[in-house]
Amino acid sequence: EFAPHHWNGFGPWLKGFMADSKANKVTDVHVTLQPATTSTVGAKYAYEVVPNTITAKIDGKANEEKGIFTFALVKTAHGWRIASWAWAKQ
Repeated sequence: EFAPHHWNGFGPWLKGFMADSKANKVTDVHVTLQPATTSTVGAKYAYEVVPNTITAKIDGKANEEKGIFTFALVKTAHGWRIASWAWAKQ
């Protein structure tokens, strides 16, 4: 959950994530995905809702957050690709 809360592509998101992690002393990040609770798949588009648990250390202290990833996917000649996604704390 870090500003600007909107990125175009993985590279800009990763750059923001790394900067926020450094500023807030976040290390050892691990994401565990649970089975999708909603899955709607069409010929060209799909929608998935995936519960998850994110663990990390913040300033050396263990931290855990439960959340939801929501993915909008598009099928391309190279397979399914994430068109957009969002994460929300549960």
